[in-house]
Amino acid sequence: MFLTLLWHCGLAQSPAPHRSSGVKTEPVATLTGPKKLTPRQQQGLQLLQAAEAEASALEPGTRAFLLWRLSQAYASLDPKRSASLVKESFLATTAIESLSGPPKCGNIKPWLQWRILSGMIEAGSLSQAEGLLTGAEPDVAGRATSRLIKAYISKKRIAHAEELLHQLADGKEYPYEGAAELLAALGPEQAGDRLFIFNQALANFEQNGSIAGTHDVDDVDMGTLVERSWQRLPSPLVLEAIDKLLDEARSSPPRKLIAGWGQGKDSIVSLNSTYELRLFQLLPILQELDKDKAESLLRDDAELRTKLEKHSNEMGSLDPANHGEGFSDDERLPEALAVVGDLDKQLNQINKELETDPARALAHAVGMPLGTPKFPFSIRLLMLGRVATDSAKKNPAIAKAALDEIAKLEDQLVASQLSTFPDLPEFYVQVGDNEGAEKAVSTMLKIARKLYAWDTDSDDPNQAFKAMWPSTVIWQRTLRAADKLSPALVQEVIADIPDPEIAAVVKLQQADVLVGKHLGVEGAVCHKNVAPVSFTMY
Repeated sequence: MFLTLLWHCGLAQSPAPHRSSGVKTEPVATLTGPKKLTPRQQQGLQLLQAAEAEASALEPGTRAFLLWRLSQAYASLDPKRSASLVKESFLATTAIESLSGPPKCGNIKPWLQWRILSGMIEAGSLSQAEGLLTGAEPDVAGRATSRLIKAYISKKRIAHAEELLHQLADGKEYPYEGAAELLAALGPEQAGDRLFIFNQALANFEQNGSIAGTHDVDDVDMGTLVERSWQRLPSPLVLEAIDKLLDEARSSPPRKLIAGWGQGKDSIVSLNSTYELRLFQLLPILQELDKDKAESLLRDDAELRTKLEKHSNEMGSLDPANHGEGFSDDERLPEALAVVGDLDKQLNQINKELETDPARALAHAVGMPLGTPKFPFSIRLLMLGRVATDSAKKNPAIAKAALDEIAKLEDQLVASQLSTFPDLPEFYVQVGDNEGAEKAVSTMLKIARKLYAWDTDSDDPNQAFKAMWPSTVIWQRTLRAADKLSPALVQEVIADIPDPEIAAVVKLQQADVLVGKHLGVEGAVCHKNVAPVSFTMY
């Protein structure tokens, strides 16, 4: 479980289109095809071409990342070039060293491969994605196969979906989710096929074992397949599968696990073993199919029985398809999730106050604590950001007051709390204060430099992929704001960046802005002293 915060720090809850300087321009022809581009887009296209040339000299991870983002930027300008680049970006990932550990915390290869393949599948390039599976990391190949199976099912290509599944019948990364999709898609007259697929999955489990999700809550394993499919299968076969899952779990070594299905302290349960996790997952099914056996499993363990009874409504709800959060072995998460749950309540309260009494909402935000132990972000900063976001158009005076309070925090917050510093320049532009926006650019550059020092701390460096460092995110967002103010400020932002790889990522962000793309930027915090956190900012 990788704690994730989706925080919209733009001026609206969805990405806003890029605003030009207001000068009307006539479109000019581009050499890449018949599509007409404005001079501004033409400039962006030139920057894209420069970024593509620069990418060839970078290390494999950054190169693959840039090629992937380039493919997104080219999508509307030159679809053929976009398709070529996305394939090239995947091939570039094969040169990245394979590491262990969670996605985004240095283990960028599977994360990036998954984003590339899933994007291709979403775009309908099914055969192209299928052709790249052999070069994917095993876990990525399994997940991508599941996604392909689902796509082929939607196109009524059931036979091809089954063929894909059978190709991985003996693989260590069996596509359990794809198997579940097929079981759900097969009609009553195909009961034999359904039994064959489930028995195939069970045989793979017996051969390779399966306990997914330790580092990625989107993973699905044999237990999830049982959760999703048991009502479509003969009860004796389901009970056999549950027995085998529990037998494997009993032989697993003790481990602390945090199971969750939401945010907040009431949405998690601490478990002492994989066996307890399996009971939490499968006991509701056992209670339906064999109540006596379900009772006998808990009879001799009063502590576990009490724990499961307390969370009886949530048992069996770890499946990501049912909004479950999966499970993790990171013991720092309960406190972080509890803080996030409290934060959600506070944000809901502020949202209500913004509708009825904006001044009270502002006072509420100002009164919040700067931060809390074990949680990397500033509570007060997040609250003030919400007030500024929601008031920018409705109540500029309140928004301006919130911005002034935010500006005061720059010197009071530690580096981790600065990671999600709101887009001050954007906000000042929105409330009509360009002078304040230009000053805010300087503030954001100071923050970026502080974060870069934190990201590169030799005693505890950020293990996340460099393109996702908080300092990279701040420079990206600051450049996007500077573009709305003056070309000189854009160059000032780029000149401020001491790292060539980060500079390449940020300059690509400038190209995205010029061609009219508004892509969210993703950040990741992977230090020893805080729970791993990822965030997306628009």
